[in-house]
Amino acid sequence: MKRAAMVAFALALPVLLFLLGGAMLPAGFEMQARGAVQAPQAEVFELVTTHEGLAEWTLWAAEGVQDLSAGALPGPDHGVGMAWEWDLGGEPYGTMTLVEMEVPTRVVYEVEFGGRTLTRTLTLTADGATDTQVVWNEMIFAQSVMERWSSLIMNDSVEASIRDAIKAIDGAAKERRRSPAPSTSDPSPRTP
Repeated sequence: MKRAAMVAFALALPVLLFLLGGAMLPAGFEMQARGAVQAPQAEVFELVTTHEGLAEWTLWAAEGVQDLSAGALPGPDHGVGMAWEWDLGGEPYGTMTLVEMEVPTRVVYEVEFGGRTLTRTLTLTADGATDTQVVWNEMIFAQSVMERWSSLIMNDSVEASIRDAIKAIDGAAKERRRSPAPSTSDPSPRTP
């Protein structure tokens, strides 16, 4: 009997340490990446605050990405309230809604996917007349001890994805300069 209790304790101890350690990790974790876009701040702002702009650079709009499709949701086509959704394998997977902006320096999205919500904040800083520095923050709150532990290893891959997104914005801006088309969107907030 004593031996069985010791074996049970030896088996339970790692699980208990895992749970206690996870409970002591922060519930919220932040990922951040920075990058440069070779375009004026106003142009970058339009790329990240309009349906037209998102369609030019976002991964969710890219063709041929593993059963991933995306599109605009009904509502404003730019500015606060603009929303975008994506499907994975034909099933709804997530949405991204612009919830706050400061023209032309800051954009905040609420992103919902897989039962989670994160806050995505893009800060755009003019770097001379022709370049923009982008700081992209993602803040997510872990819903379980396992998510808290996984946040420790997930950070690098998510930050790499964010850097890829900033590069995609840069690519879209460069493509616009190669083949300029008249913009039909006004990135300024609408007034009632």
